[in-house]
Amino acid sequence: MNGQEYNHDTQPNIFEDYSHPSNNNNHNHNHNHHLNKQCTNDATASLTADTDDGTTVTTTHAAAANKKCKKQPVLVSRKTCRERWTVLALCCLLMGGNHFCCDQPASLYAQFDDHMNEKSSTFENYFNLLYTMYSVPNIFLPLVGGGMVDKYGAWQSLIVFTSFMVLGQFVFALGVQNKSWAVMLLGRTLFGVGGESLYTAKSVLITNWFPDNQIALAFGFGMSIGRLGTVISNVTSPPMANGVDLSFAIWVGFLVSVLVFLASVYVGVLERRLDQRLLGAAAASQRKKKVNGNGALQNALLEDDHLQAIGEDTAEDSSAVDEVQTRKRADSVASECSLHIEHSHSGGLVNIRDALKFSLLFWAITASSFFVYGSVFPFNFVSGGILLERDYFKDPPDTCTLRFENKCTGGTLAPESGNPSTDENGDECPGSNDAPVLPSSLNITKDNTEWNDDWEEDEYVFEDLSSDDVTCADDFWAEACTKNYCDDQDDATEFVGIIMSIPFFMGALFSAPIGHLSDKHGYRALSCMISPIFLICAHFQLAYSPEGPIFPLILQGLAFCVYCAIIW
Repeated sequence: MNGQEYNHDTQPNIFEDYSHPSNNNNHNHNHNHHLNKQCTNDATASLTADTDDGTTVTTTHAAAANKKCKKQPVLVSRKTCRERWTVLALCCLLMGGNHFCCDQPASLYAQFDDHMNEKSSTFENYFNLLYTMYSVPNIFLPLVGGGMVDKYGAWQSLIVFTSFMVLGQFVFALGVQNKSWAVMLLGRTLFGVGGESLYTAKSVLITNWFPDNQIALAFGFGMSIGRLGTVISNVTSPPMANGVDLSFAIWVGFLVSVLVFLASVYVGVLERRLDQRLLGAAAASQRKKKVNGNGALQNALLEDDHLQAIGEDTAEDSSAVDEVQTRKRADSVASECSLHIEHSHSGGLVNIRDALKFSLLFWAITASSFFVYGSVFPFNFVSGGILLERDYFKDPPDTCTLRFENKCTGGTLAPESGNPSTDENGDECPGSNDAPVLPSSLNITKDNTEWNDDWEEDEYVFEDLSSDDVTCADDFWAEACTKNYCDDQDDATEFVGIIMSIPFFMGALFSAPIGHLSDKHGYRALSCMISPIFLICAHFQLAYSPEGPIFPLILQGLAFCVYCAIIW
């Protein structure tokens, strides 16, 4: 080659610290593209110089040039190293654990009702406050969390957020154990401080570690495992509460939150290790540059504006590639926004007034998310009680009565001959999805009954007994007087936990494949438009269809996982 020749054999591996995600993709692509082109030019130069000397010499020089090209190192960053899959697995664990703890009360509606033993209206208000206290602070906290991630870093913020989750779940478990709504609400508030901001840190981590053509797939996996955490919570929490007690199930949630915290710490360890590798490789490169004197190209590899130093050809090629990538990614609404973000200036302090500069497209996506999330999560938070009362543990018909209306129906205090219920025609009742008939009145005191010290009350006297008076957490009801009622309620709550998991199971099953398909084929904007239509149909069927909730919940799950895999 004429002029100053670049020695490929002495070029060290360069690892760049891509703490600014806007530089990640173009840096690696343009560096590697230039070096590959340099190898091609070297091989061509060798062939041209040696053509007059014969075919044999030419072949040898071409092979030597190819050998040099094979030794050419490829730049490594967060987006190309294998550790990114470990980070993704840890992020999935974070999401799964977060959803397990956050959604756990929803599947334990009946158990909370029995545990607190309060009037129905009072219980409903406090139970719904468990999610209100989690959600209200997070109207504003993600903005603070986002600023914290920008200022201190994603993994550092992640550890802080998961610390709040552990603290919140611990306080919540104490509140459940002591039957204190105030302590429970405080715990849920603390949990919410970290739980929602966790999404911001996780999103930044995945964006930093994955290239553009894998981001939707990575987010899809994150959502899949997150939804799987809800499924596991819904399926396992009711049996734990029924088999032991409610406090035990909540303390299991605390152990899950500890695992989430440990996962966030390990993410920090991986980040620090890679940072050390990057800094060490950069220092080695500087030393190699001084020894070999190949400063021009090596400086270009280490500079942020290396395109100008590499040359016009590489800049033109990279511009063409960027244009193709822009056309591909502009097929989606969300990616359209990310294009604006990538080409905007990211330096300086965050100013809340910058929100006024957001495009109409951004606010359209925000409004769409508001309505979609608002139609899914609030329903699923209370769906346990709704499905029990409306579908799987309904009040028996008034025409269904007991043989002995003022005696217990199941357990040690029930008549030896039994106390069956029949309708006006003498047929057994109620149906399989109805609750057993309760006695209309009871008069059980220490004076007329052999007493058990495990019973919580001093007497059980009711002139007009209703389901609100029956507390299956009390052994009197669960073992002595209405055992059949409590057993059927336990079975119904466990079955409802499975049914209410359908949308989340759909998300766990299909989010990753949908994310992959959106990466490959696009049509994201169209998918985001179709999803709300499916949700409208699902909720209309839930409200008016007599066929049961299974198909509407499947439709809701499919619509929601499509929307989330695309929008995230």
